[in-house]
Amino acid sequence: MGRIKQHVGACTLQDIKTIGQNLRDIDIFECEQASGMKAQDSLLFGFTHALYIKAIFVEDKPVAAFGVTAVRGVDDCGVVWLLATKDVYKAKSTLINLGSKYVKEMRAVRPRLVNLISVDNHISIKWLKRLGFIMEDPKPIGVNNKDFRLFHIGGI
Repeated sequence: MGRIKQHVGACTLQDIKTIGQNLRDIDIFECEQASGMKAQDSLLFGFTHALYIKAIFVEDKPVAAFGVTAVRGVDDCGVVWLLATKDVYKAKSTLINLGSKYVKEMRAVRPRLVNLISVDNHISIKWLKRLGFIMEDPKPIGVNNKDFRLFHIGGI
């Protein structure tokens, strides 16, 4: 059995639509609970307002999109995000080996990166910590006061 072909590249609207139709349950939960937006709408917002955006591909199929959007009125801070399908786990080596490269690129756009993550998103919390993000203590946030953690790099 051969290696799975995976790479990071430019993200198109069609990639966003493909990813949006197959989002992981945890991504749907986080978007809807933290912001009140449908996950597909959050993904489209990230695409249309991106200061930086990339897609992760497995066998030339988009499995995740990630990027940075602006924080209104704060020029050095951006909202970092990644929304994915279940197939993103096939790109594990790309996420582990290249993650820090893309964090560095995003920090060149906005030196401070922040967002929220559900306390139930254990795999992503572990990965973000490995990339150098700091996790704050959980707090009830969003439409149903679910526990989320603020995570950041470069200061709050």
